[in-house]
Amino acid sequence: MAAPPHGWRVKLYQLNDEGHWDDRGTGSICVAHLESLGGPGVSVASEESGSVDLLQSLIMEDREAYTLQGENIITWEERRPPAPSVDLALSFQENEGCLHIWNQIQEIQGNYATQGSSGLS
Repeated sequence: MAAPPHGWRVKLYQLNDEGHWDDRGTGSICVAHLESLGGPGVSVASEESGSVDLLQSLIMEDREAYTLQGENIITWEERRPPAPSVDLALSFQENEGCLHIWNQIQEIQGNYATQGSSGLS
């Protein structure tokens, strides 16, 4: 299951104070090392302006942080202290893309767990 050359197409949503999901835009997603955040993360480049990122999010170690809903939605709580946390959702056009990104997140979290249990202090 290989990603398309320009990434999978997703819609980014953010939960507002009234409990409704606001559409933050459509773009292409990839999982990569994000220099600006200093580690592996999820990046969504805007479909309208490929040079503008709708999202750059460091992948969290907590396996419970991300939820797969159905076959095409991933949700999580984005925490960036001191800013308040926000609930985000990615809705994938293709189920295959959702599962591909989900598996990449799980693999990175597994690497965190392996590094943490290696006995290094």
